[in-house]
Amino acid sequence: MGEYVNFRHNGVLLVTVPSFVTAAPEIREQYCNGMGPAGKGWLVPDTIYLLDCGIIGDIHDWMYTFGADEGVSKTDADEIFRQNLETYIRAKSNWFTRPLRLRRARTYYLAVSALGAKHYRQR
Repeated sequence: MGEYVNFRHNGVLLVTVPSFVTAAPEIREQYCNGMGPAGKGWLVPDTIYLLDCGIIGDIHDWMYTFGADEGVSKTDADEIFRQNLETYIRAKSNWFTRPLRLRRARTYYLAVSALGAKHYRQR
């Protein structure tokens, strides 16, 4: 497993790799596109029941692109994606929206776990 750091977004601590935190926003924009495949936001929206979780997709995109250079496997990147989603949802949801959002987050996690291999860049 690679080295990880905390990254605060909207008051919630998320986990990522150091290079994500130090990268300039314009550099991140070149490699990160939120949830789902680039250009297909209609297929996998950044929002989960009105909660914008795009930053978590950005962290995951970054780890798929640069994570191998920092010792992060695809499995590690997917697990961090799941943990970040759950952490963010728990912090930003109420009793009503939390279970709905967590169920949808599980679907997002299962999709990246099963279908993301061709997007993970090996060293």
